[in-house]
This record gives sequence, structure tokens and C-alpha cells, in this order.
Amino acid sequence: MERTCIKEIEGEFDGEDMISDSGKIIKVPGNYSSKSKLVMGDRLVYRISDDGWSFFKQIKLMERKSTIAKVTPIFCGLAAKAEVDGHIINFRISIESQNYYGLEEGDEVVIAFPADILERISIINTMQPELKEQVKLWCAVENRL
Repeated sequence: MERTCIKEIEGEFDGEDMISDSGKIIKVPGNYSSKSKLVMGDRLVYRISDDGWSFFKQIKLMERKSTIAKVTPIFCGLAAKAEVDGHIINFRISIESQNYYGLEEGDEVVIAFPADILERISIINTMQPELKEQVKLWCAVENRL
């Protein structure tokens, strides 16, 4: 039986969810974002078929940078602490990536993140200053060293 797509919703991955072009928040399964190595800003399409089956597909990838980072604990799990253009940044690591790679404090990992990360930090701090001390940036773990 062939499935027919009855609805498509496009949006941007924010590190945890897809924010549709109309502003609707659609939960992206952590195993998909981890396996696909999504980074903030990647464009996705969410497709729903006539029999209710649904899935995400990457349609445009953000320009990425990668670096080596050290795994460090934070209030909500683990972060990858890295130096980016002279700035120390803590990127959140998804639970799925933590489990898949068996990450522990002190491990070194290769991470991917949006090339415009410093601009994104500035926008977050300007628009939501109350979040300045929280780790709202996500990375994709590419490999454990």
C-alpha cells in the first residue's frame, strides 16, 4: 500500500523542537534529531500521510562549524564546553546523544553547531535576558574521542 501525503508543515529546528513558519511548536523526537545530527536553524518538513503515519525530513542544513569539546555537567544533564572564536560556550547535549555515546563528565567529543552561533547568542541575550545564564544552545554530537 502506498501512502499519500495529506499535509506538510515546514519550519526551523530550535535545538529541541520544530517551530513552524506559522509559529506552531512541533516536537521532534530526540532519537531523530540525534541520529540526523540536527543543529539549530536546520529547515525541516513534517509530513503526515492519509493513514496517520508521520515523519520529519531535513530540507536545508545550516552552515556548520565543528570543534572538540569537553563534556561537563549542567543543571539539566550534560553540556559540551567549547571555545568558539575566543568565547567559551556550553552547548546542551540531548539525552539520546548522551546515552548513545555513553557520555560522562570529562569525555571529549566532536560537536557540530551553527556557523552563526555568536550571532544567535546575541539575539537570545537581547530578546530574553532572563535566559542569559541558562544553556539554551544545542549541539549535535558527531563523535566521541
